[in-house]
Amino acid sequence: MRPTIIKIVRAMRVAATIATALTPSGGIVRAQAEREFLRPAQAARILADSRPWAAMREGGRQARVTFNPDGTGTFEGPMTVSANWAINGEDICITITIIGVKCHRFVKVAGGLDAYTDGAVELRLRR
Repeated sequence: MRPTIIKIVRAMRVAATIATALTPSGGIVRAQAEREFLRPAQAARILADSRPWAAMREGGRQARVTFNPDGTGTFEGPMTVSANWAINGEDICITITIIGVKCHRFVKVAGGLDAYTDGAVELRLRR
């Protein structure tokens, strides 16, 4: 092969390797996109232990929430209101009177749990 063709072939191989790594089927993006969602029952055992969580929503709003094993709880923010939670398929759905129903899938992280809705973190729970 001529030197120019060899350079082109090498450049194409490098480009293909980079494209593979950066596409959803490639290692870099796939590793970032994969989350180890907890099974709902496992998340409920961690979440609902009757101890308060420091909760932070995107945008910085903070509150304190407590979930009990019996499906009840409290939300302490600008005002204190009752909450209920239940497993619904793969989600845990939380009902707070002033917010309504929010369903999440949970990921265990250092210091607590992250709650995902539609693939994005909506709530961070920490202790």
